[in-house]
This record gives sequence, structure tokens and C-alpha cells, in this order.
Amino acid sequence: MTKQPHHQKQEEKERDRISRLLIYLNDALAMENASVERLQSRTKETDIEELKIALQKHLQETRQQQERLEEIITNLGGKPTEEKAGLPILTSPKSIAEDMENKATTAEWQLKYAEQDAIIENAEVVGYDMLIQWAIKVNVENVIPVLMQNLKEEEDMRMWLRANTPRLFAESWPRIEEEADDAAMRNTGKENRRK
Repeated sequence: MTKQPHHQKQEEKERDRISRLLIYLNDALAMENASVERLQSRTKETDIEELKIALQKHLQETRQQQERLEEIITNLGGKPTEEKAGLPILTSPKSIAEDMENKATTAEWQLKYAEQDAIIENAEVVGYDMLIQWAIKVNVENVIPVLMQNLKEEEDMRMWLRANTPRLFAESWPRIEEEADDAAMRNTGKENRRK
């Protein structure tokens, strides 16, 4: 059995580390691929104008993040994924989900979706933090500035959602009350017709 020269072992070790990093870079890309789809949907469905503007801005940033990740992956010898990750959204227990389906107003759903947006942004921040650590350990420092840019954009959106939640809620509250009152009146009218 012949021993491999030291430099050959080092090269194999480096290739292995890069291939591992590529897995996580593609995982981040899959998350951004799914985020583009969600952000497109969210910008169409939300009727909270300030949130719509923030989501549209973040949609453009997310497309740029995809491009940056694709370039990094290609430059490291990988193939960028076109797949979409499952986004981290809390799922209510069945009984609560049914109550929400039956009782939540349109305005309440808008707030629930904004809550989900914040959860996704938090997950993306953690993901980029982890990717930066991988890049440091694998000693691929040229990707760190790009990952830092993506992290900054995710952090900015996360902070925007956090800072604006009280205002979004306050602006939605009159609509929630109005929609709930209308629903209660419709239900009362149905009950009176049954008698």
C-alpha cells in the first residue's frame, strides 16, 4: 500500500470541505428560491401599503441574493440548485387552525402572514450566520463579503418587521373590529331567520 503525498491529502481534504460548503450554499439558495415565490405572493395579497412596499423592496434584494449565491456556487465548481426549500412557518394545532379559519378576519390573516414573514427572516439570518462560519472554517474568504451582504439584507428586513409590527397592528385593528362586527351581525341575522 502506497501512501499519498501530503499535498495530495491536503487537496482532497480541501475538496471535501468545499463540497460540504456547496451543500449549505445550495441549501441557502433553495431557501431564497422559495422566498422569491412567497414574496411575490405576499406583495400581491397584502393590502397594507407600507408592508407591500417593504416586501417589494425585499423581493428585489432576494433576487439579487439568488444571483450572488448562484455565482458563488458556480465559482466554487458547484451547480446552483433550482429547487425550493420548505420555509419555516409555524403550524397551529388542528383545533386552533380550524378556529382561525372560521373566525379570523382578513385583517387578522394579514397580521398572521406578517408574523410568518418575520419567522422566515429570522431563519434566514441564522442560516447566513452559519454559512459565514462555514466559509471561515473552510477558508474560502472571498465568499464572506457576499454572504455578509445577504445577511445584512435579511437582518434589515427582520428589523423592519420587528420595528413596524406595533404600527401594522394599530393600523389593522379598526379593520379587525369592523370585520368582526360585520361577521357577528351576519351571524345574528342568520339566527333570527332560523327562529
